[in-house]
Amino acid sequence: FLTLPLVYFLLVVYVLAVVVNLLACILVLEVFLAPDGVDTFWDSLAWEDVYASPPAYQWYCAVYWVITTCTGTGFGDVTPKNRAEKVLANINMLIGM
Repeated sequence: FLTLPLVYFLLVVYVLAVVVNLLACILVLEVFLAPDGVDTFWDSLAWEDVYASPPAYQWYCAVYWVITTCTGTGFGDVTPKNRAEKVLANINMLIGM
């Protein structure tokens, strides 16, 4: 039923999902640990109040940022706003290489 190439493919998909989730969770954690008055990447989403959104949507915004950064697409609609986010962006870019 499961061939070896299919198992490898499923393993790669699983590892990618875990890595994207981990990076997104670190980004959301960084937003919540940022001191008051420090801009975060959610502040670059001017068209929507992400802070008041449900947690699932906040996580999805972080996943979107991780995927666009790691793939090199980088639309520019979500940008890092502080040092911690710039470090995370650089890590994501290196992973994407």
